[in-house]
Amino acid sequence: MSAPKRRYSSEADPTRQRILAAALECISKTSAGKLSVRAIAATAGVNVATVHYYFRTKDALVTEALGLFFSPVTARLQSLLEGEGDARSRLEGFLLFYIEQFHEYPGIFTSLIEAIIASDIPGDPDAPNAYERALLGVIGLGRPRIMELVRAVTGRDDEVELALRTLQLMTGVVHPMFLSTIPLGQFGVDFRERQIRQRYVALLVDSLGAPSPAPR
Repeated sequence: MSAPKRRYSSEADPTRQRILAAALECISKTSAGKLSVRAIAATAGVNVATVHYYFRTKDALVTEALGLFFSPVTARLQSLLEGEGDARSRLEGFLLFYIEQFHEYPGIFTSLIEAIIASDIPGDPDAPNAYERALLGVIGLGRPRIMELVRAVTGRDDEVELALRTLQLMTGVVHPMFLSTIPLGQFGVDFRERQIRQRYVALLVDSLGAPSPAPR
C-alpha cells in the first residue's frame, strides 16, 4: 500500500502561520544551537508531528520564518537606498532604519549573529545554515548600492577601500546593539534613546572621512 500523498497547505493556513510566528518567538529567546522543534511546537500549541507536517526539517522552518521577518525589512532598506535625497541622507536613513530594527527585535538579530559565529566553529553541527542564508540575503541585496553611496559620500573610487569602508559601517552599526549594555555601562550613553542612536549614525558616517580635496 502506497503512503498517502502529502497535502501542501496554503501560505494563509492559520496553523502554518502560528508555527512560523512561534518559530520567530523561539529564535528571539534562545541561541541557534538550542532551538528545537519541540519548543516551537509547544509555543505554537501544536504537537511535533504537526510541525513536521508543514515543514519537513527545522532548517526549512527557520529559513521560512526568517524570510517572513526579513522580507519587509529588506524591502524597506532597498527603498531607503534608492529613494530621494542626497547620498549622505540616504545612507544615514538606511543605517538608522537598520539599527532601529535591531533595537526593536534584539533577539532575532542576536540569534542570527550567534549562529553565524557558531557556523565557523569546526565540529558544531547545530549551527543551521538558515541563519547564514538570511543574513547573506539582506547584505547581498544592498551591498552594491551601499558601496555606491559610500563612494558618493567619500569621493573615493578605490574598490578595496570602498569595500572596507562599507564593512566598517555595517560592523559599526551592529556591535553597539549586539553589546548594548557596554555603551550604557562603560561609556555613559543609552542606546535605548532614539536621539543617541541618530547621533551615533551621523558620527558613523562622519567617520568615513570627507571627500579628498581637489588638487590646486
